Amino acid sequence: MSTTTTTTSAQTETSETAETNAQQLTRLRRQRDALVAVLGAILALGALLAVRLAPSWANPVDTGLTTGALYAAVVLPYLRRRR
Repeated sequence: MSTTTTTTSAQTETSETAETNAQQLTRLRRQRDALVAVLGAILALGALLAVRLAPSWANPVDTGLTTGALYAAVVLPYLRRRR
């Protein structure tokens, strides 16, 4: 009987560890997604500011939106594939 209790206790600890690991993995994935989104926003704003400071041959808002759209087009399939 002592062996059965030990086995059950070990199984409970293993399932709790697995749940904890799954929660940590989910949290890390959300953090990665947030980081990728923030980097995309920084890239788009950087492009907008670079064009704003450059000679007026381009529309800064159009450049910022285009850069953000291109970034999203590249990154979103990557994020979906990684899940």
